[in-house]
Amino acid sequence: MSAKSSKNKKKSIDDMSNKELDEYFGKMKRLPHGTFLAKQGATEPKNIKVSVTVKLDLDVLNYFKALVANSTEDTIDNRVNEELRNIIELKQSKRLSTTARVLLNDKQFIAELKKKLKAA
Repeated sequence: MSAKSSKNKKKSIDDMSNKELDEYFGKMKRLPHGTFLAKQGATEPKNIKVSVTVKLDLDVLNYFKALVANSTEDTIDNRVNEELRNIIELKQSKRLSTTARVLLNDKQFIAELKKKLKAA
Protein backbone atom coordinates (compact mmCIF):
# COMPACT_ATOMS: atom_id res chain seq x y z
CA MET A 1 0.00 0.00 0.00
CA SER A 2 1.44 3.38 -0.96
CA ALA A 3 1.83 6.27 1.47
CA LYS A 4 -0.65 8.31 -0.56
CA SER A 5 -3.49 5.76 -0.26
CA SER A 6 -2.90 5.29 3.48
CA LYS A 7 -3.33 9.07 4.01
CA ASN A 8 -6.68 9.08 2.18
CA LYS A 9 -7.99 6.14 4.18
CA LYS A 10 -10.11 7.29 7.14
CA LYS A 11 -8.85 6.24 10.55
CA SER A 12 -11.19 4.51 12.91
CA ILE A 13 -11.83 6.26 16.22
CA ASP A 14 -9.84 3.54 17.97
CA ASP A 15 -6.72 4.45 15.97
CA MET A 16 -6.88 8.23 16.55
CA SER A 17 -4.61 10.13 18.90
CA ASN A 18 -6.09 12.37 21.59
CA LYS A 19 -5.43 15.42 19.43
CA GLU A 20 -7.17 13.81 16.43
CA LEU A 21 -10.10 12.81 18.63
CA ASP A 22 -10.45 16.39 19.90
CA GLU A 23 -10.49 17.67 16.31
CA TYR A 24 -12.94 14.97 15.20
CA PHE A 25 -15.41 15.49 18.03
CA GLY A 26 -14.90 19.26 18.03
CA LYS A 27 -16.55 19.37 14.60
CA MET A 28 -19.66 17.67 15.94
CA LYS A 29 -22.54 19.60 17.46
CA ARG A 30 -22.52 19.26 21.22
CA LEU A 31 -25.78 19.01 23.10
CA PRO A 32 -26.32 20.12 26.70
CA HIS A 33 -25.85 17.37 29.29
CA GLY A 34 -28.93 15.19 29.63
CA THR A 35 -30.40 15.99 26.21
CA PHE A 36 -30.74 13.80 23.16
CA LEU A 37 -31.59 14.10 19.50
CA ALA A 38 -35.16 12.98 18.91
CA LYS A 39 -35.95 10.71 16.00
CA GLN A 40 -37.88 12.25 13.12
CA GLY A 41 -41.57 12.42 13.97
CA ALA A 42 -41.00 11.72 17.65
CA THR A 43 -41.90 15.28 18.62
CA GLU A 44 -45.29 15.28 16.90
CA PRO A 45 -48.08 15.70 19.48
CA LYS A 46 -49.54 12.26 18.77
CA ASN A 47 -46.18 10.67 19.70
CA ILE A 48 -45.67 12.51 22.99
CA LYS A 49 -47.12 10.94 26.11
CA VAL A 50 -48.11 13.29 28.95
CA SER A 51 -48.80 12.08 32.46
CA VAL A 52 -52.19 13.24 33.80
CA THR A 53 -54.48 12.33 36.67
CA VAL A 54 -58.06 11.56 35.67
CA LYS A 55 -60.98 10.51 37.82
CA LEU A 56 -63.17 7.93 36.08
CA ASP A 57 -66.48 6.38 37.01
CA LEU A 58 -65.97 2.89 38.41
CA ASP A 59 -67.94 1.24 35.60
CA VAL A 60 -65.77 3.02 33.00
CA LEU A 61 -62.60 1.86 34.72
CA ASN A 62 -63.95 -1.70 34.97
CA TYR A 63 -64.79 -1.63 31.25
CA PHE A 64 -61.17 -0.80 30.32
CA LYS A 65 -59.78 -3.26 32.87
CA ALA A 66 -61.85 -5.99 31.22
CA LEU A 67 -60.55 -5.00 27.77
CA VAL A 68 -56.92 -5.45 28.81
CA ALA A 69 -57.38 -8.32 31.29
CA ASN A 70 -56.12 -11.03 28.93
CA SER A 71 -53.41 -8.95 27.29
CA THR A 72 -49.77 -8.94 28.34
CA GLU A 73 -48.91 -5.96 26.12
CA ASP A 74 -51.96 -3.69 26.26
CA THR A 75 -52.50 -1.33 29.20
CA ILE A 76 -55.48 0.65 30.41
CA ASP A 77 -53.62 3.85 29.48
CA ASN A 78 -53.13 2.66 25.89
CA ARG A 79 -56.75 1.52 25.50
CA VAL A 80 -58.19 4.77 26.88
CA ASN A 81 -55.85 6.74 24.60
CA GLU A 82 -56.85 4.60 21.60
CA GLU A 83 -60.58 5.04 22.30
CA LEU A 84 -60.21 8.80 22.73
CA ARG A 85 -58.20 9.01 19.48
CA ASN A 86 -60.96 7.07 17.66
CA ILE A 87 -63.56 9.56 18.94
CA ILE A 88 -61.45 12.52 17.78
CA GLU A 89 -60.89 10.99 14.33
CA LEU A 90 -64.59 10.17 13.98
CA LYS A 91 -65.61 13.73 14.86
CA GLN A 92 -63.02 15.14 12.44
CA SER A 93 -64.22 12.89 9.61
CA LYS A 94 -67.85 13.91 10.27
CA ARG A 95 -66.79 17.56 10.20
CA LEU A 96 -65.01 16.98 6.88
CA SER A 97 -67.97 15.16 5.37
CA THR A 98 -70.27 18.01 6.44
CA THR A 99 -67.93 20.50 4.77
CA ALA A 100 -67.80 18.37 1.61
CA ARG A 101 -71.62 18.20 1.48
CA VAL A 102 -71.88 21.98 1.84
CA LEU A 103 -69.32 22.55 -0.93
CA LEU A 104 -70.91 20.03 -3.28
CA ASN A 105 -74.26 21.81 -2.89
CA ASP A 106 -72.70 25.23 -3.52
CA LYS A 107 -73.32 26.02 -7.22
CA GLN A 108 -70.81 28.88 -7.26
CA PHE A 109 -68.10 26.61 -5.81
CA ILE A 110 -68.83 23.92 -8.43
CA ALA A 111 -68.69 26.49 -11.25
CA GLU A 112 -65.32 27.83 -10.03
CA LEU A 113 -64.01 24.29 -9.63
CA LYS A 114 -64.97 23.48 -13.25
CA LYS A 115 -63.06 26.58 -14.45
CA LYS A 116 -59.96 25.57 -12.48
CA LEU A 117 -60.07 21.99 -13.75
CA LYS A 118 -60.45 23.15 -17.39
CA ALA A 119 -57.51 25.53 -16.97
CA ALA A 120 -55.28 22.80 -15.53
